[in-house]
Formats: sequence, structure tokens, C-alpha cells
Amino acid sequence: MSDDEDEGATQNANKVVLPEFHERHNELRPDLFEKILVLAGEAVQKHKLQKDIAQHIKQALDTDVDFNELIGKGPWQVIVGRSFASSVTHEAMHIAFFDLPKHQETFLIYKSLGAAAVASVASARRSKRTAALRNRNQRVAAVAMHGTPVCAGVVITGGAAGVGYAYADELLARGHQVVICDVKDCSSAVESLKAKHGEKASIYATTCDVSSIDSINNLIEFVKKSIGVVHYWQIARISEAFISPEMVDTVVRAGLGVSAVTDCSLSLQRATLQTEGCGIVLCTHAAMRMMEQQKGVESHIFNTVGSGVKGGGTPGYVTYGATKRGLPQMTESLVKEIEEGVQGYEKVETPGKVNCHCLSPGMVFTDLLLNDSTPELRKFPFGVLAAQPEEVARDLVPKILSVSGNGKSVEFLTVDKILTKFFGRFILGEKSKYIDDDGNVIQMPGAQYQDNGVRVLYDGMK
Repeated sequence: MSDDEDEGATQNANKVVLPEFHERHNELRPDLFEKILVLAGEAVQKHKLQKDIAQHIKQALDTDVDFNELIGKGPWQVIVGRSFASSVTHEAMHIAFFDLPKHQETFLIYKSLGAAAVASVASARRSKRTAALRNRNQRVAAVAMHGTPVCAGVVITGGAAGVGYAYADELLARGHQVVICDVKDCSSAVESLKAKHGEKASIYATTCDVSSIDSINNLIEFVKKSIGVVHYWQIARISEAFISPEMVDTVVRAGLGVSAVTDCSLSLQRATLQTEGCGIVLCTHAAMRMMEQQKGVESHIFNTVGSGVKGGGTPGYVTYGATKRGLPQMTESLVKEIEEGVQGYEKVETPGKVNCHCLSPGMVFTDLLLNDSTPELRKFPFGVLAAQPEEVARDLVPKILSVSGNGKSVEFLTVDKILTKFFGRFILGEKSKYIDDDGNVIQMPGAQYQDNGVRVLYDGMK
């Protein structure tokens, strides 16, 4: 073997093997960042508990001279987890923020300030503490998923009212970036959310008409410019949220609980299919095409199901029910294509990974539920099973953020929850919080309500 060959073999033998990682932010020198990646890989292999992983890395960093060249500076701090919030002050050029997707862990590692520096900023910190608490939305909040950043990018269709607005509210409270879109003007919704979460809240809005391919393409471009990377895309029930204003009454009468199918014209049936059928397919297609090009990002699409999804009759809204029945099949087909490809065609590997799921918010007190409802329906099942948008969002948002894998069904009305509600109503005789004994909506003091009984979530809600 020649000297050159021997030197090459030695270099290959000494080459460091890095674990698979996804870099979010790094100010360390390349050699130090590589050493931290190796340390993190060793720690997750050796320990199961996150506190032990963090301790393993911290001890190594605090005793390694390469990481302590700055004399008089503070120790290293290590945060490991799947769900955490953080606001830190660190030495310049001494911070690394990354994921190890294989182990589903996020790492925030930084060198804290020395004693002198801490003293010099202590007064400023105290004066800013109150403002920091008022602006928690600017802090990062972790999400438990493969390869995503701590602050996620989320798109919500139909976010100007109802449960879509409540999703946005809950996500902003957790520090995420949110785009809402609706056929209606969303400016009042944005103003309301910024009033609650601060002017610097990462909330963006645009209009979209799902009957128009151009409008959907414009939505995609708006999302890219606003938040860049999308990790969660939630496609709502879109009959009343994503159609042009002149079609609203048409679609509501066509598919949402007023007339027998033969009493509606073909144009009305087509309007429902254009939104609840074609609209959802087109939005899913556009979202997938965008998200699969996000290099190194694993993202999730949630299509919202509704009445008819599990079979059984949906008299009065036959067309709407038929579209919802088809959503699980569409989701299962997409999952098969993503995971296995299509027989007879070469499976194409994309820069990013997209997962598709079904989202079921159950019965929510919105226009969709209460328009043209009868007292009998409002007493049961609405009075027993239906919930306010905020209640649904508080339950579903953590489930959405913690989902992993592909083809999941995320539900508000789980079997356990349904049985508990039935037991309370029919065995314990508990009264509904929202519907009285005559089938009327109970209006809470200080709240505003529309004529159909839907509670107004903010000033200017249409």
C-alpha cells in the first residue's frame, strides 16, 4: 500500500459518523457543532430519560476544554424534550438548536452568560419582565413530531369564525405561526387575535375561493411569503367558509340540512360538490405539492370530516354526507401512495415528508350546526354532545401537535367522551350547559349571539 493510500485509509477510519439531524439554528464553529451532534447521538443511545440525556451532554460540555475557551463565562445549558418553552440569553456564537428525527427529540444547547454579564443585564431584565409575560406568543413552544422546529407553521382554512378561529387562538397562545384564510375578509379576526396575543403575534390572513384554482394557487404563494415552512395544514369544513359569497345560500340549501335531494336543482347539488368534494381535493393536492418540497421537514395535513363519515343516513343533506363519507377513503388512498407508491410507477422520493390524517371536531355550535335546526335536534343530540369552539380547540390542538406517523384519525368526540356525556345526561340527569329544556340556546351573560344562536367570538365576526 502506498503512503497516500495508507493516509486515506487512516482518514476514513477516523472520520466521525454523525447521527441524522435537522439543524434549526447554529452559531457554533463547524467542528464544535459536529462534536455536539455526536454527544447527543451517544446520549440518546445510552439513556432513555430526557433528564439523563441532558445531564450526559452537559457534563461532557462543561469538562471539554474545546467548549470552554472563553474564560470567566457561564456553564453550558442543555434542554432536551418534545414539548417545552424557552426564552434564553446566551453568549454570542455559543448556541445550537437541532432535532434528531430518529429519536424524536429536540435539543437546545447554549452557553450562559458569565457573572459580570449577568449583573449588567439584571436590571434590564427586571424592567422587561412584565412585557415579556404579555408577549408569550413570541416565545417558542415545542411540538412533538419528527423533524419539526419548536415554533411550527400552521395553515387553517376557514379561520375567520367558528372552530377554525378557535384553533388559531389556541395555536397563537402556544407560540406558533398561523395563517388563516376564508372567502370572507379576515381582517377583523386578525385584529381580535392580535388584541389578545399582542401586536407581534405571528398571525396572517388572506382570502380564498376553493372553486377557483387560481385562488388556491394564490393562497399557496401567500403562505410561502408569510411563514415560509408549513408543518400542519388543517382543511376545514368549507361549505360556508370557502366559497364565493354569491354561492353561500345556494350551497347551504343544497347540502346542509334543509331539503330532500330531489327538491334541490342539479346546480345546487353541483355547488355542494364543488366545495365539499372538489374543493377539499384541490386544496389537499396544492398543500401536498408545496409541503413535499420542504426539504427535511415532516408535515401533516388534516382533512375535517363531518356527518355521514361513518355511514348511516343523513336525510336533508345527502350530498354533504356523501362527500364526508368519502374522506376516510381518500385519506387511506393518499397514505398508501405516500408510503408505498403506485403500482407500475417508480416511487419518487420527495425532499419533504407529508402525512395525511382525518380530523373530527364533532358537533360544534356554529352556523353549520344551528342553521335551520329544530328544537328537537337542539335538545338531542346537540344539547348532549355539541361543544363550543374553544372547548374543541383546547382538546384537539394538542392532539394535532403531537400526532406522529401517517393516516391517523384525531377526534374530539371519542367513544369514552360520548359515553361519559350520555351517562351524565341520561343516568345522572345532568342539564345541558348550552340548550334549555325547550330546545333554545342558553345565552350566557355578557356574550353576544347571532339570530341562529351561534355565539359571537369577536367584534366584527360575520
